[in-house]
Order: sequence, then structure tokens, then C-alpha cells
Amino acid sequence: MQKGLFAVGYDDIKSIEYFHQQLDAYWRKDGETIEEAIKQALNEYDTVFEKCERFAEKLYQDASASGSEKYADLASLAYRQAIAAHKIVAGPDGEVLFISKENFSNGCAATLDVTYPSIPQFLLYNPELVKGMLRPIFKYASTEVWHYDFAPHDVGTYPLLNGQVYSNGTTPDWQMPVEECGNMLICAAAVAIAS
Repeated sequence: MQKGLFAVGYDDIKSIEYFHQQLDAYWRKDGETIEEAIKQALNEYDTVFEKCERFAEKLYQDASASGSEKYADLASLAYRQAIAAHKIVAGPDGEVLFISKENFSNGCAATLDVTYPSIPQFLLYNPELVKGMLRPIFKYASTEVWHYDFAPHDVGTYPLLNGQVYSNGTTPDWQMPVEECGNMLICAAAVAIAS
């Protein structure tokens, strides 16, 4: 049987607009081009593939030991879906921004009620990603534009993170202060403990 390896890449040039500033994907933070990234991926394929296989097996075994094979199947799928529902970019000061994306509603980004249920796996494997999810929310809540004394629902519609779009950001009747503040307090406390 013949084996082959090929790569397909997509360079989105600028990944997101973050408070009216165009930001690069995190992989570009050191000036790497898409061609260089693909070449590196192909050169490191065997090593990275082995690491991924070991991780997937450990995740499955741990989940199976915690529940059942059905639970392990779900955990394996959920892990991949949760990662795919985020975009990692380098912030204005080089900090990690891990932007959540709502896939089936209005496309809200950096959405607190999406961030909250996804953080357990990132707390376990890389708490810096949780910090990267919270940074846009903290930044937006501290602006003059956000005039409420509770956490916002979102920071924009992907890929434009220029301010809350849920309820047009201004309709008090459609805000969710208890849910979003509860989510934010739990997320901030959890990442503080994990760090």
C-alpha cells in the first residue's frame, strides 16, 4: 500500500479585527509566512503525529476510567470541537488571545457563555488559553463604550471584535447580567487557581 502526505493551508492574512486593530494569527507572531509554516508542519509531521496519537490515547483512557467507553468517545469528540470553536491570535502586545466563536447562532465572538463551558479542558491542559479567552472580555468591559456594571455577553461578531452585538449591545432588556457575571467570576477564579 502506498502512503502519501500532502498539506493544504489557508492564510487568512489578518485573523481578526480587535477593537479596530487588525491582528495576525498566533503562528505569525514571529513573522513566519504560510509557506514556512507549511514546510515546518511537513518537516515535523511524524513527531507531531506521534505526540497527537499519544495524547488522544491518554485522553481516551482517562475518560474511559472516569466514566465509560461512551464517555471516552464523547470526550474525544468534544475536545476537538471545543478547540475548533476558537481562534488563537497574537494580541497587540504579543499576548495570547483565544477567541471563542459561536457556530450556530449569530456568530458572536469572545462570548462569555461559550467560554464558560469550554474552560475545563483548557484549565487542565493550558491555563494560558483560558486567560486568552478572558482578556477580550475584560478589555471590552473596561472601555467607555461598555457602560453597564456587569460583564458583556460578547465582544463582537467573528471576526470583528469591536463591541457587543448581542441585543445591539445597548438594549438593557436583552442583557444577561446574572449569567454573564456568574460565568466571569467562575472563569476568573478557576484560572487563578489553575495558575
